[in-house]
Amino acid sequence: MKHTKFFLTAFLCSALCANASVKPRIQKINAKQSDGTQLVVKHIGNGKISYFTTADGYLVMKNSDGDFCYVTDAGANNYKLSASVAHNPGQRTAEETAMLKTIRNAENVSALNEIMFGEKNTRAIGSQETAPLTSNGTPSVPVILVQFADKKFTAGTDDADVNRFYNLYCNGNGSGNNYTGGGSYGSIKDYFTAQSDGLFKPKFHVIGPVTLDKGYAHYGENASFYTDKNINEFFSEALTKAQAIQTLWEDFDNDGDGVVDMAFFIYAGEGENGCDDPNTIWPKEMASGGTINGTAYGAYACCNEVFDGATDGIGTMCHELSHALGLPDFYDTNYKMYGMDYWDLMDSGNYCENGRTPCGYSSYQKDFMGWKKLIALSPDTPQKITAEPLSKGGNGYKITNTENPNEFYTLENRQNDGWDKYIGYSTRNDGHHGLLITHIDYDANKWMANRVNTDASHQRLTLIPADGTLDSYMHVASADDLEEYLLSAGGDPYPGTNNVHELADDKAVVYTQSGKMNQPIRDIEEDENGTITFKYCITEKLDAPVISELSGTDGYIYWNAIDGADGYVLTCSKDVDFKNIILKVSCSGDVTSASTDSIIKSGALEAGETLYVKVKATAEMKLNSDESSVISFVLSPSSGIVRAKAEAEILQNEGLLTVKSPTSKNISVNGIEGLKYAESRNGEVSVYLKPGIYIVTCDGNSRKILIR
Repeated sequence: MKHTKFFLTAFLCSALCANASVKPRIQKINAKQSDGTQLVVKHIGNGKISYFTTADGYLVMKNSDGDFCYVTDAGANNYKLSASVAHNPGQRTAEETAMLKTIRNAENVSALNEIMFGEKNTRAIGSQETAPLTSNGTPSVPVILVQFADKKFTAGTDDADVNRFYNLYCNGNGSGNNYTGGGSYGSIKDYFTAQSDGLFKPKFHVIGPVTLDKGYAHYGENASFYTDKNINEFFSEALTKAQAIQTLWEDFDNDGDGVVDMAFFIYAGEGENGCDDPNTIWPKEMASGGTINGTAYGAYACCNEVFDGATDGIGTMCHELSHALGLPDFYDTNYKMYGMDYWDLMDSGNYCENGRTPCGYSSYQKDFMGWKKLIALSPDTPQKITAEPLSKGGNGYKITNTENPNEFYTLENRQNDGWDKYIGYSTRNDGHHGLLITHIDYDANKWMANRVNTDASHQRLTLIPADGTLDSYMHVASADDLEEYLLSAGGDPYPGTNNVHELADDKAVVYTQSGKMNQPIRDIEEDENGTITFKYCITEKLDAPVISELSGTDGYIYWNAIDGADGYVLTCSKDVDFKNIILKVSCSGDVTSASTDSIIKSGALEAGETLYVKVKATAEMKLNSDESSVISFVLSPSSGIVRAKAEAEILQNEGLLTVKSPTSKNISVNGIEGLKYAESRNGEVSVYLKPGIYIVTCDGNSRKILIR
């Protein structure tokens, strides 16, 4: 590769076009205004455009005093602000509200989004064929450390110390064990080695630090809504100074085409994606088309040193390098819908544990890279699948729409282990795990334009949540919001916190023709070791067993044998809703009884306490039965054995409610409003009911029943 010193050619483009970047790290900010009020603003941006909106969507920007004011007129290169500061919806004056009605806010925001995502990329993304880096082997990548005249690195005491720090940060220690000295779960190389099962081991050559001639604000200053108006100067000046240190740039031409595949930059200080300083640089991956001193460069990517006062984790760099490998963004780049949130590296998953433990690649991404192919399932072959966690080498599965080969589901087991320790915004005390089911509607044009999820009405790669609800972290603005978000995130996988064990066609979004996949996924179970099983296209279901009424003298629970069953699962709980399960026993073969001795000996149940028990039948190639009716037992304080009390059997069939009680003759069925619908004095009652909530009373106890 020819290298001519001291000759700087102009970039082929007057302004580089950011192909892809990370989303804002903090999407909602509580800003203090000069009048003493607090304003909730949402930060929106992508490396090309950066702006803010109020909670109800009005465009706001900071004035010269640092207050957020309404944008009354938004031009391509400038904007006008209101004289008054902005307020939250409930705090606005009548004059302020009247003024907002005169603003063409929707048009202004729409125009900004068109700029953000409507410009043609200088390099198609979403394809390995156009990616700067190959996803296999050991490509060499230069990493240039860049500091500014007024902002130096804090990761070391001197330049040599900073270089040593980032060499370990990028490459690890070479011992075979993850390098954690930088505060992350491992190095950049550790991350990609793990995701690729050793097929992709990049080698990073750390250069510098180099110090630019001007302060950081010169390079990161925004022009109206456009970010980093002097980013070209940042790259060219940094590379010119790096060339004085590193002379053999042909070492980074991994494919031999005469072009340095990519150059990565880590700059001192914060990034605009994670702070409120508009003069900082927004991390991004860019196609340059640039030649400096005779050396041609294929792509650039950059990320920041600091977040929230500490050295940033590796997540942002992993995200940007994944763009260089061909992956598009999977977040909803219009910030209206869910995308993949904290479940995917190409959404917010790069920020898991503040970027120190970015979540691992999905099974789709591993398939995209050629590291591990998805296992295709066919409706012609019904089967029971055992899925081990991706973090432990497990496989992902693919279910394709028979009407459209580009529309499919991926199914994968994600556990809070390894790089997935904090996936789904998990915390140390609250893990989110289970079977993730992702709906993908592939369109090559959308992938290559980096517009996978820009259409709120047609998300092309997003979760099918077990609980039916996707609540994005972008809506979190308070402690209460965070609590709701965490509850929602825990319900996204299957079974999840809501114990959802199947994906029915009426819960899934399918865009083509019939609107149904017609390939049911049922009996999704997760054991204590994190292994998941599910049944695919199996339709025959076992009958439910019936627990016998017991004498209570032998401490055993009995039930009838079910034809076709090859096992049973007995579940014991301290509450009738089975939210406090204390024992779950799997019985294989034709066993139709279970001892309660283990419960008594464990001390999980004390004398006088009630134990609730139910059982279901299981089989490999049939669907598990429904649960039996619940039986309750009371531990005798005198003898130490259990005595049985049979719960009422409550059955539903197309609106017909049947209640049978072996111990009580008096049964009543009432509406939630108090109206009595049925009553019996012989221990059994049947009544047809409309959909709604009803109260069944027998044995001196009342239970709510939902009729669907």
